[in-house]
Amino acid sequence: MPRRHCAVIESGIRPQFRVGIWRVFYPWIDPDLLLLQGYVEPTITRPSIIEFHFRRVVRRLVSSLGRLYQSVREWDRFLEEGGLTSARPYLAFDIPEEAGIAADSVFHYLNLFIDDLARIIPFVLTEEVNPKESDGFSAIKNILIKGNLAASQTLIKLFAELNREASWWSRGFRRGVGMRQRLTHYTDLVIFEGSTKPGDAKMSADVSLATIGGPVRVADFEEALKMLLSDLCEWLDLLDNELLNCLSKQLKKKGVSWNPFDEPSPVVVLPEPDEAMLDASHYLYLPMCAQP
Repeated sequence: MPRRHCAVIESGIRPQFRVGIWRVFYPWIDPDLLLLQGYVEPTITRPSIIEFHFRRVVRRLVSSLGRLYQSVREWDRFLEEGGLTSARPYLAFDIPEEAGIAADSVFHYLNLFIDDLARIIPFVLTEEVNPKESDGFSAIKNILIKGNLAASQTLIKLFAELNREASWWSRGFRRGVGMRQRLTHYTDLVIFEGSTKPGDAKMSADVSLATIGGPVRVADFEEALKMLLSDLCEWLDLLDNELLNCLSKQLKKKGVSWNPFDEPSPVVVLPEPDEAMLDASHYLYLPMCAQP
């Protein structure tokens, strides 16, 4: 089965971010599915409200990733042109500010992204009209692991493995050490510097996450973000498989036949890559795939 969470870049079409997990909202927002369930008029439900928010969060996350990536590439060019000895030395201050704001924004919207998924999960796993929502992603993770919400063993294991030190959640969101935690609750910033690497003739970027007046937390911020998003996308592939199968079974009880995997994954249009991106192994730090 093709990857359902990845960047797709093909000639002739705009780059896209495939977001398969979006389909977990379909039973509450898709007109055809609503009609098959007997709803003749659109109704505003809690899941439809969460989806409305999720839709905007995804687009703002993509926009933030685009701003960050472009700013770091501008920092690369600035250093290649001589840095402080270039024709525009003031960029030594302007670019890090813009890029730092974008980095903060990425983790803000990434946190909202996973929190919205946490909010919808009780609606997926139960047939209650208004089940109790979890208070964020960490809460639903603990609820599932402790068995306080009926779920398959596969789903429970999927959340339990996030407690591993190397998981995307631990690296990004674990209390006290995750990148989002460091940026939000501590005196940490994404720092932009430059150095001439062994064998190179020009300076290149050094982008790190560091505590002001303290240690460097993440030496290669871009690589860490790339790894986090790659692992997250792989995890989302597994998550939406479990949740969509659960929804399909619930709809079948209502006499509704729905196989979400027969449908193309929802997509968000990405900014066009510039020439510097043509040979890159990733785009906006997202894992890339070419399958339609």
